[in-house]
Amino acid sequence: MKLGLAFLGFIVFVLILRGLWKLSHRANAPPEAEVCLTPECVTVAAGLLADVDLTADPCEDFFQYTCGGWIAKHDLRADQGDYFTSTVMYEDSLRLSRQILEGDYTGASAADRQIWDKATSVYAACMDTDRIASRGAEPIYTVLEKIMATYPVYEGAIETTARTAVADLTETVLYLQTLAVTALIQFDIEADDMDPDYNALKLYQPLNGLPSKDYYSMPSVVENYVMAIKKVLANVLADSRYEQLAKDVVDFETKLASIGMDLEDLYDGGKTYHPYTPSALQETFGAIDFGYLIRTMTASSTLPSKIIVAYPQFLVDLNTVIASASRETLQTYFLWKATEVLATHLSESVAQPVTEFKNKLRGIDVSVRPERWKACVNEVDSLTGWILGKYYVDEAFSPEAKRMGEDIINGIKGAFVEKLNVLPWMDVRTKGVAIDKVHNLVQKIGYPDQSPNVKSAESLAEYYKQLSVSSTTFFENYVSARQQAATEEWQSLGKLTDRAAWGMTPSTVNAYYNPPLGEIVFPAGILQPPVFSESQPSYMNYGAFGAVAGHELSHAFDNQGREYDEHGVLHDWWTPATAREFDSRAQCFIDQYSQYTVVDEDGNILHVNGKLTEGENIADNGGIAASFNAWKKYEATNPSPLLPGLNLTKEQLFFINYGRWWCGKIRPGTAAQRIYTDPHSPSFVRVLAVAEDSQDFIDAFQCKNKQPRCVLW
Repeated sequence: MKLGLAFLGFIVFVLILRGLWKLSHRANAPPEAEVCLTPECVTVAAGLLADVDLTADPCEDFFQYTCGGWIAKHDLRADQGDYFTSTVMYEDSLRLSRQILEGDYTGASAADRQIWDKATSVYAACMDTDRIASRGAEPIYTVLEKIMATYPVYEGAIETTARTAVADLTETVLYLQTLAVTALIQFDIEADDMDPDYNALKLYQPLNGLPSKDYYSMPSVVENYVMAIKKVLANVLADSRYEQLAKDVVDFETKLASIGMDLEDLYDGGKTYHPYTPSALQETFGAIDFGYLIRTMTASSTLPSKIIVAYPQFLVDLNTVIASASRETLQTYFLWKATEVLATHLSESVAQPVTEFKNKLRGIDVSVRPERWKACVNEVDSLTGWILGKYYVDEAFSPEAKRMGEDIINGIKGAFVEKLNVLPWMDVRTKGVAIDKVHNLVQKIGYPDQSPNVKSAESLAEYYKQLSVSSTTFFENYVSARQQAATEEWQSLGKLTDRAAWGMTPSTVNAYYNPPLGEIVFPAGILQPPVFSESQPSYMNYGAFGAVAGHELSHAFDNQGREYDEHGVLHDWWTPATAREFDSRAQCFIDQYSQYTVVDEDGNILHVNGKLTEGENIADNGGIAASFNAWKKYEATNPSPLLPGLNLTKEQLFFINYGRWWCGKIRPGTAAQRIYTDPHSPSFVRVLAVAEDSQDFIDAFQCKNKQPRCVLW
């Protein structure tokens, strides 16, 4: 039977190959163009043909032209709020990771066996749903009892003095910090924006239970959120008093959300850098003893000389919000924050009310759950991701792929410098610093070779030596990992920044730019088909992966990244005249993208927030331009053959593969949530607006009477 299916598959493949070869030699195909007829090229061409809608006019609706076929053949599962090309890649990564974890990669050395046992124990504990269900809510009781003891509600004649109030609040926030649970204030240890060689403590407003402050003004959402909290607290606490306090908790969160900075400003380093001495900070916000908390978490008697506050007014107002809340409300808030984070690792029924509430908010079927193995692969990636990354890299990322990725990024950096050199609106001094900044950008591709070295079992064993996990303790594994992460983060305060460390594991289908460290990072997970392949023509790689690489590089020169100089230091290094020129051009993107809309579940029209998405929009446009120019230079000396059966130019295929990266579907509820919270524009906008703003696209598709609307880089 297997042999018969294999033979039939071979015959079908030959017929497709023959048909595509004939199509590629139609009368209107350039007779001198070389056509690639390798199995890889045939596969790529067939996949592309299945995704596009060649009946659409690319000059009028490039999203439909590029993604019409993809949309027609993909349906959203009941458990999905959206589904994109990146989702397909993500699920491919999950499947490979599952095969690894359910296979045998024990290895010969003691270190190999140690790391393998650690990763597979995390996976086995997660997959043991019978054991998890049998324990119910019991594993979290110790955490909740500790919170109630640390922040007690005093009865009768016992009064709370100001000193006791500060001590209780400090001890409770401190305890939650040991679990990496955020309450009242988010504490981050990260590179100091003005001295990036060293780590600094930065205070942010907390993320609240609802996706953004907008949702706290929606009565039906708030009502359903209160009910979900009531049910979850009833599942973990026997005292019905806490159920009754659920509304008070949501009211408290509403106040926290109302005094927070708007998201579009929170992403701006220039607006969120306010250094305080410890004593000045204590004067501003006296509800917590910062000195005691910092000394305890760092296990040091020395306080940092400065603490950076993202939004000082939040702390000023937080004093009032806390003072107006009852101890019962604050205690229940702390209990809820711990439960919200940790209940995902209890019996599924415990957190089910909140899971259903969040699903409903995104328009997902509340009764459906993703397959368990997917959640468990993610658990391994979260707790022991560098170990999993070792095996993932061995299976899915070759040295040649790493070299090709490096070459593409180097070409894009060169193209960006060439563009800077000829910009008429940028003065010579600013231009010189900008060019140095491009040259100084560190590019990381595939996986880290330090902190830890993903290819070394010994390095991984050393990195995870403090992590205690077992195949029978799902909840405790999670808590142990959080405790280790919190300890390591706090103990890095004031120390040299680890520039070798990565913020994403190798299997991650994503990339990022880190402003103070001046680095662009591309995990192996994003260097996979259709974004990248060693065997597909260069215009396909540059159109998708090149655009991603150019996007991350362009972040160094968007409205936020441009505030950091060639050494990653946050300061104003632009001349006033050039800064005004930048702002004028950036405003064009704000206005353009704000005109695009989505429709929520109730039929309301929501506009894209052009200010919130400004940085990503600038990066999309700058990235595609730099990648196209880099590819054209590469193509001049390394011409690629055409794909068979398409009758499309290389330039057109470049842009089509860019568009395919953003093919997708999304539910109205999820789309609305993204409008409120996501600094990225909707995927269809990322295709349409980039095409609208690209002279290279206009030329490639010979769009008549079209001119780029907005141009910056």
